[in-house]
Amino acid sequence: MIEQDFQLNLILSAIARGYHRIGEIARECGGLYPLELQAVLNELVKQGKINRSTEGYHLAPSSNPKIDSAKSNSLPSFNQSMELPEPHPHDFDWRFDAQTIRNLAEMLIAKSLREGRLLLLGVPSVFVELMKFHDVPHTTLVDGSSELINRLNQYRLPQSFTAINHNLSSSVLWKSEQEADVVLCDPPWYPEYYAVFLAQAALATKVGALVAISLFPVNTRPNAVTERWKILELAQRFGLHPQSIEAAKLGYETPLFETMALRSSGIEIDVNWRKGDLILFRKVYHTKPEFIWEVSASPSVEIIEMGKWAEFLIDRYKVKLRGPFDDYSEAPELISLEKDDILPTVSRRYQRRELIDLWLWDNRVFAIKGKASFRAALNTLAGKALSNSDDKISEANYKRALELLRKIIGNINFRISIHGEKNSKGIDSKTSLLIRLQEQLYENQEALNVEVLTQICSQANIRGHLAILTQPYLDKIIVGKKTIESRFSKMRVPPFYKVQKGDILLLKEAAGPITAIASVSNVRFFGPLKPHDVELVMAENSDGLALEEAFTKAKQDSKYATLINIGEVLPVKPLAIAKSDRRAWVVLNDGTQNRLF
Repeated sequence: MIEQDFQLNLILSAIARGYHRIGEIARECGGLYPLELQAVLNELVKQGKINRSTEGYHLAPSSNPKIDSAKSNSLPSFNQSMELPEPHPHDFDWRFDAQTIRNLAEMLIAKSLREGRLLLLGVPSVFVELMKFHDVPHTTLVDGSSELINRLNQYRLPQSFTAINHNLSSSVLWKSEQEADVVLCDPPWYPEYYAVFLAQAALATKVGALVAISLFPVNTRPNAVTERWKILELAQRFGLHPQSIEAAKLGYETPLFETMALRSSGIEIDVNWRKGDLILFRKVYHTKPEFIWEVSASPSVEIIEMGKWAEFLIDRYKVKLRGPFDDYSEAPELISLEKDDILPTVSRRYQRRELIDLWLWDNRVFAIKGKASFRAALNTLAGKALSNSDDKISEANYKRALELLRKIIGNINFRISIHGEKNSKGIDSKTSLLIRLQEQLYENQEALNVEVLTQICSQANIRGHLAILTQPYLDKIIVGKKTIESRFSKMRVPPFYKVQKGDILLLKEAAGPITAIASVSNVRFFGPLKPHDVELVMAENSDGLALEEAFTKAKQDSKYATLINIGEVLPVKPLAIAKSDRRAWVVLNDGTQNRLF
C-alpha cells in the first residue's frame, strides 16, 4: 500500500507538472517500468483521476486542487529591494552565492506544482529569489531567527509567500496545515541539526515529495565521512530515500565574519571557496510520528546552548548577547578576550567560545559585566521598546552601556528604518537629529512637562509635537508594523495643518510615559470630508494605518483627517511627563502658545 501510494503520487505529480506522454512520465517516476506504469495509468483513467487523449494523459478536473481565482493568476515580479541581515557566526549562517541561489530557485519551480506547496527550512536567500519569478507555488520559509523574519515581514510580501519564525531546535517541530510537495533545507553543518531538519521535512511532506538538502563535504572535519553516513541512515528511517548526490554542487559566499577570522590568522581570502554537496531525497512512506517527535525532542547540549542568547538587529547588523539578564545593578563593562577582539575561528570546537557574552556580526567578541544594562541599550539601538524590568537599571548604567556599544559598533543607523540622504559620517541626518534629541531628554534635570519639552525642542531647533497614543498603536509604530499615524476629527484641530515633513514627534502612551521619538517623512490633509470619504481614506492607506475595527467604526463621521507618514523611529527609556489636560496632540514650538483645543 505504501509503495502504491508513492507511485501514484509520483505519476500524478509528473502529469501536473506538464509531462503527458508515457515516456515523459516514466522519466519522472524513479525507474518505474513502462509496462507497470501503463497499468497504473489505465487504472487511474478508470477511477476518473486522469483523462487520456491523443496528446497524452491529463489530470481530470476533479483531481486538480481548487484554487481561489483571486490567487490563481501569475504573481507580479517582486522588484522591491530586499536586503537580508548580515550573516552572524553564532547562527552558522553561511549563505549560497548568487548563482547557486538562482539555480536552486529554478530547480524548485521546475520540480513543483503550480498549485502545490514549497517549504524552505533556513534558506532566506532562496525565499527572496523566488519572489522574482512568476507562477511560483505557495512558498513558506521557516527560520529560527526572529529578527530575520521580522525584517522580512516589514516588506509587503507577495500573497503566496509566508515567513514564519520557528526554531527547529526547540524540541517542538513546526506544524503545517498542508503537506509540502518540495522542501529545500540548508541546516548548520552538524549532525544534530540535520536530525531536526530531516525530522521537520519528513513531518511536513506528502508521500512522493522531493526533499533537497545541503551536505557538508568529506573533509569538513576529521569525522565528517562517518557523520555523513549516519545522516543518510537517519533520512532512510524518516522515509526519505536518496535519489542523487551531487558533489560540490552548492557554492557559498564567504561571510564577513569568516573573512575576519581568517585575516586574524594571517590568511587573506578574496574568493568564495566553500562548496557543499546537494542530496535529493524522495519521501517513499510516512514514518511513525512517534519516532519523528522522539528525535526532535532530544536536542544536544550545543543546540540547548543556542537558546541562551538574545539577538538584536541594528539596521542590517545582528548582535548577540548571552543571558541571563538579571544583574540590574552591576555597572556595564567590556572585557577583551582575543587579540583585536576578533575570534580567530568559526568552529564551535574552539574552547574559548564559552567565555563570550557579546558577539558582533563581524566576529568581534567580548565578555561583559552588566548584561541587563547592555540588553536595555541594545533594545534601544535596535528600535525595540524597553521592558518593565529595565526600570530596575539605573540611568547611569543604561547610558554607560549605550556609550560602550556605540564605540564598538560604530556608525550604524540606530533605528528601524531609514529613508533619506546620509551625512558625511554615514548616519542619516534625521537619525542624527533623533539621537541628539534623545540625549538632550536624558540630560534634562527638570521634571518634564509641556513647557520643558517646548524649551528642549526650541534649543535643538526642532519643530516638535507631543503625540498621545493608545495601545496597541504605539507599540505597532515602535516595531514598524504601523507606518502612518492618523488623526480623524469632526473639527479642524491639531495636528490638522499644524504638522509638516521634517517635524519630530514625541510619542507618549495614554496615561503613560514617552517611549519613543520619530521623524515625519510626509503629511497629507483631507477635509472637509463627504459621507463615505473617511472609509475611502482608511481603505487606501490600510496597510500603513494598521487600524482596528473599533477605531474605524468610531471615526466614520469625521470631517477632517491628517495622515502622517512615520520616518525614523528611536525608542527611548520611558520618560514620565506631567500632563493633566485631555489634549491628544500638543504642538510644542510652532510660534504659538500651547493652549487647549
